[in-house]
Amino acid sequence: MIITNGMNSVDVFTEYQIPLIKQIYNNEIKDFLEISHFSVIIISPDKNAYIASPSKEFSANFSEHGLHKYDNTMCPLMYENLDFYTWAEGYIKVRQKEIREVKRMHGLNNGTVFVRRIGDYTLLYCVATKKEDPIMKTLFINNANKILKLGDYYYNEIIHEIENNRENLILPKIEIFKPFLDRDIPCLSSYELKRKEDILKIKNHSPSKEKNIKLIVDNSSV
Repeated sequence: MIITNGMNSVDVFTEYQIPLIKQIYNNEIKDFLEISHFSVIIISPDKNAYIASPSKEFSANFSEHGLHKYDNTMCPLMYENLDFYTWAEGYIKVRQKEIREVKRMHGLNNGTVFVRRIGDYTLLYCVATKKEDPIMKTLFINNANKILKLGDYYYNEIIHEIENNRENLILPKIEIFKPFLDRDIPCLSSYELKRKEDILKIKNHSPSKEKNIKLIVDNSSV
């Protein structure tokens, strides 16, 4: 079962190719809300994914074992239907224990994904923390707009570097910040209840036939 069903390729960038990824993370994001990981995933209209990750050891380990194929982070059923979700909420069950252990080994707990839609592109802002206390997921959700602002800034700063590393790739720039809702997000709301209903529908979905994809992890220095 490959959750990236329909993707043509998954391209992983770390500080090896783009030092700016780690620089922005260290200078602007690290330790905000006790965040220990913040990656940006860009999904193009032609179903190519570009991942910018400041955690090079985790990215290499994760890709080496092929775990990206089963990771709910990039599950189309999740990001096409939800505005945010946690790593634990996806419908894929295969190899989830192994995935959790690898993430925990690298200090990635309580992972939460925030979805941005820019024209035909989809952006996924993925945050995690070294803290294992599950209250952190609630903390992330209740600070969604702050995380989205960080993600928008992060994305805008690195897109030219990503374009320079891939021929004929042109990514849209975020010109206007659009908040998640126009208010703070309460812990219990009608929106949250609807979101839970959507997650149940996703979990009851019957996955389509598998499709192999190409994974590109370039760890050569620039």
